[in-house]
Amino acid sequence: MVEQEDHGSNLRRIRWLLGMGFGGLLALMVLVNAYSVKVLQEVDEIDDGGTNEFLAKSDQLNLLRLNAGLTASRVRDAVLDPKSSDRKREGEAARAAAADTLVALDHLRKLANPAEAKLLDEFDSRFTSYWEYASVAVENAMTMGRTGSYNIFAEQLAPGREGFMHPLDDLRRRMESDLRAADKTASQLILTLRQRVSMTILLATVLAAVLAFLTVFYLMRLERLAARRYLEAQEGKAALGQLSARLVDVQEEERRSLARELHDEVGQSLSALLVDLGEAQHYSPPHIKPLHTALESVKNLAETTISNIRNIMLLLRPSMLDDLGLMPALHWQARETTRTSSVRVQVLADNDDLELPDSHRTAVYRIVQEALRNVTRHSGATMAVVSVRCTDTGVVVEVKDDGRGFDANANKGVGLLGMKERVDHLDGSFRITSQPGQGTLIRVELPLPVEAQSSAG
Repeated sequence: MVEQEDHGSNLRRIRWLLGMGFGGLLALMVLVNAYSVKVLQEVDEIDDGGTNEFLAKSDQLNLLRLNAGLTASRVRDAVLDPKSSDRKREGEAARAAAADTLVALDHLRKLANPAEAKLLDEFDSRFTSYWEYASVAVENAMTMGRTGSYNIFAEQLAPGREGFMHPLDDLRRRMESDLRAADKTASQLILTLRQRVSMTILLATVLAAVLAFLTVFYLMRLERLAARRYLEAQEGKAALGQLSARLVDVQEEERRSLARELHDEVGQSLSALLVDLGEAQHYSPPHIKPLHTALESVKNLAETTISNIRNIMLLLRPSMLDDLGLMPALHWQARETTRTSSVRVQVLADNDDLELPDSHRTAVYRIVQEALRNVTRHSGATMAVVSVRCTDTGVVVEVKDDGRGFDANANKGVGLLGMKERVDHLDGSFRITSQPGQGTLIRVELPLPVEAQSSAG
């Protein structure tokens, strides 16, 4: 008992460890999945946000550079063009380009961060200074000669153009640097995710290996326990089979002994009583009629008692089973069943001189006896056929009736279980075929020992 309690406690601990392990493994996989989804979302946001922001700023920066460059080009043409009409037209175009430049600058300011805003302020300051001087130069170019206009452009306007373009170049480089930083951040997140997922996979692999070991160990413990229980059950079944067989043998011995005692003691005593009653009736005075009547009544009672005892003896153990063999005993059983019930019983055999070992002879007789008892009590049949035939290795017994039948898969009664016990004791097979309204067939096959097969055939 203590060993079983310890074993059960160990199994409960193993089950608890397995449950915790599988729960932990599941929780670990859920956490890793949630973390991976979160990191990937961050990477997508960084990639999409950084790229979209860079593209939007880049478009505005390109537009700003284009308008600023166009302003400088129009200023150059307005100052250097030899025709006054062309100078005037180019001057108007330069003013329009300068206005577009300021509009593009305002749009880019809305997208810029503080560091980029400083560069835009620097550009704004330089471009404003350039345009103030350029607008004056465009007005004065109308009255200046070609040489003076060229000097103004070369000394003032061309360096100014280069001056206000430098902040835009710096802004471009900063934007590219920010984009590379965003890419680096996303790459770092991916790297961190890869490292953590790798560690998680390693941890999960180790945990899975431990769980697999515990599971195999647990299954092996259960297998050993099941094997032990199976052996115990088989041993118990074998012991019960031996006990059942022994009880059957003891029962047959008691029946045989009781039948013998009834025959030797009670039967002989009653026979002697009949003889004494006959003598008493012979020597009694003939004129005493009440005495003759009383003696006749006692004699009839003794004869009835002897008949009843003889029937009891035959039911307990028919002497013809031991003296004449199996088939005569079966024929007598069939006649008794037909005489005492409404069921007509017929016995069919391919050999009325069938010789079987005592154990088989007794088993067949008791099986047929119990089967006919069930027929008369429960089946409502009018006809029953008992057939006995020999095979190369054994004997086959069938009892078939035309009764109401029953569900063969339902619980069987004590009589059927007793029949099966007898068959199992002899390593035979026992089968019942029955359906409601279609009668019942009981089939028994009993193998014979090798030494008894030739005589039975």
